[in-house]
Amino acid sequence: MRVPVYRPDWTDFNRSDPGIALLALFAFLGESLSLQTAARRRRYILVALLVALAAVAWWRAGESDE
Repeated sequence: MRVPVYRPDWTDFNRSDPGIALLALFAFLGESLSLQTAARRRRYILVALLVALAAVAWWRAGESDE
């Protein structure tokens, strides 16, 4: 850890330390948001693919009517 470089008087590196607890909380929240964003992105890509397939099927159905 590089904390002593910036704050030499800070020597408590336990999980009970408020600084370490906040760092762990922000890391958890960042990872959680990252995973949610990835799940949404996959869902949007799937919906876009289904819409594109439906458009192609509609277009082909229109060709056979002519």
